[in-house]
Amino acid sequence: DARRDDSGALVAPRKVRAGVPSYLDDLVMDLLNDELTPPSATVLAAELSRLDTSDQLLFDDGGSPLRFASSYVEEPPPRSSTPKLVAIGGTALALVIAGMVLGIKALNANADNTRRTAENPPITAGSTTPNPQPLKLDASQVRIVDPAGNRTEVKNAGHVVDGDPDTVWKTDGYTRAKFGDSKPGMGILIKLPEPRLVRSVKVQLNASGASAVLRSGSSDHPDSTEGDKAINQTYTDVGVPLLNSGTTMVFPADLKTQYLLVWITELPADGQGKYRIGVEEIEITVEAQ
Repeated sequence: DARRDDSGALVAPRKVRAGVPSYLDDLVMDLLNDELTPPSATVLAAELSRLDTSDQLLFDDGGSPLRFASSYVEEPPPRSSTPKLVAIGGTALALVIAGMVLGIKALNANADNTRRTAENPPITAGSTTPNPQPLKLDASQVRIVDPAGNRTEVKNAGHVVDGDPDTVWKTDGYTRAKFGDSKPGMGILIKLPEPRLVRSVKVQLNASGASAVLRSGSSDHPDSTEGDKAINQTYTDVGVPLLNSGTTMVFPADLKTQYLLVWITELPADGQGKYRIGVEEIEITVEAQ
C-alpha cells in the first residue's frame, strides 16, 4: 500500500520525494481518485504527449484535475492490425505513468545540461560511470546553526553522525510548528573535508511531520550567533523543500560543494503540547573519486 496520512488518505508523491513536478503529482492523484472516471488509453496518451516540455505552468492549474478528467474529447482510435491496449488497475497504471513521465523529465534535464556545458562544464569525478558511495563523517564536521536562538540547542550535534540511531540531537520544545515570528528555522551544518560531488543527503528523524530544505554555501563561518546569521543569509537552497515528511528525508543533489546545511523550517507536534524534532543520523552520498 502507498503511504497515507493520519486521516488515511493517500499522500501525494511530491510529499514523499522532493522534485516531483506538480503536474505529475496531479496526474498520479487523479488516477488514484475513485471519484474520477479513469481515462481511456487514447485520452491518457494525449495527456502524456503534452508532458514533454519544460513549461510546468501549462499543466499546473492550482490542483484541479488534469485535462483528461474534464475537457478532452476522445476520438475513435485509428484502424490498426496491432492488438488493443489492455486496461490496467489504478495503482499499477499510476506507477507506469510515473515512470514514463520521470523518464521524460530525466531526458529533458540531460538535454538541458548538455546545452549548458559551453558555459558551465559539468563536474565529473574522473569516471564516466556514476559510482556514489556514503561518506564517513565525524563529530568535528557537524555543528548546529541557530541564528535567532539563544544557542542552548547547539550541543550534541555529533550524535547525527555517530552511526547510532539511539543517540539523537533534539530541538527544544516550541509552541509553534514554525518556531516563532523571529526564528525562521535552524539546521545542521556539515563540512566535508574537501569539495566533493554530492549525490544525496539522507536524514533519519525520530518522528514524522517535519519540513526542511537542503542548502549549500561556498564557505564556513564562525561557530557563533553572528556566524550562524551569515550562513542563514548566504547559503542557498538545493532543490525543493521536503514538507510534512516521513521519518526519513532524502534530498537529491548533483553539485560539487564542501558545505551543506540541513535547514529545518517546521516541527511536528510531540503529543504533549509542544513542537520538536530529533535527528538520529545523517548520511551523505558522494561520487567516488
